[in-house]
Amino acid sequence: MFSPIQQVLQLADAPEWFIGIISVRVTNVHAPHIRSKEIPGIDRIFLGKRDHERWFHCVYNKDKTPLENLQSQFYNGDDYGISLHWIENILKMTYEDFEVAKAVMKWDILYRVLIQNLHTIRNQHKALKNENEVRSHGKRIDAVVRQRNIPLDILDIIPLNNLKFDLHWFTTRGAFDFVNDLIWEVTASDTILKPAALEIPLLTGHSSHTDRKVSEIQRMLLLHFDGHIRKHDSNPGILILRFEKKRMYNEILLENFF
Repeated sequence: MFSPIQQVLQLADAPEWFIGIISVRVTNVHAPHIRSKEIPGIDRIFLGKRDHERWFHCVYNKDKTPLENLQSQFYNGDDYGISLHWIENILKMTYEDFEVAKAVMKWDILYRVLIQNLHTIRNQHKALKNENEVRSHGKRIDAVVRQRNIPLDILDIIPLNNLKFDLHWFTTRGAFDFVNDLIWEVTASDTILKPAALEIPLLTGHSSHTDRKVSEIQRMLLLHFDGHIRKHDSNPGILILRFEKKRMYNEILLENFF
């Protein structure tokens, strides 16, 4: 049940932390497409993180819960960091298995430094007006952000209260396509909406990596999915994607009968 490494890299000069992550395979965690020439840039970003030593060398504190230990080790509040919400979600998704959750968290570090590196390169091409490269890097960014999330083709086997998606760092087009695909998968399922209505949290943050204070992704989703998406009641960084309970054939018959 382990996912295969999808790409063989020339690892002779790869940093130790990088090799340590990709050598541990975890179910439903897939290796992102990384070009060998990108590894030095990824390494520079990783080493520039003030907490990078703690991510790999942290002693388990028996006075804390497994969740508190994960949060102490991996929480990072910078622009490409990871929220307390997402760490809690990963622990739930791994059925409270601390060691598996820790392995997933380390893979998530690789995703995030790769995404940061791709955004940096994309912004450089934006400044130079290299539109083809901007589009190409945007597609790669969106592909990696999708990989950070639950694969949409396995939603039927995920407990409904574990359905939560992190849209941070998508391009606006990538976020639109992802939510559109998510809506299609949920509504097409024969099981997900059978028991009850469903509300799925979408983590967007409340500001984008721009000078504006309102997330461009939030703005776009609220505009294009009006009536299907609303703001969270208390957290400005979360949107709620709502689905009504699917009406079963026998329910329709009973309504017509009475």
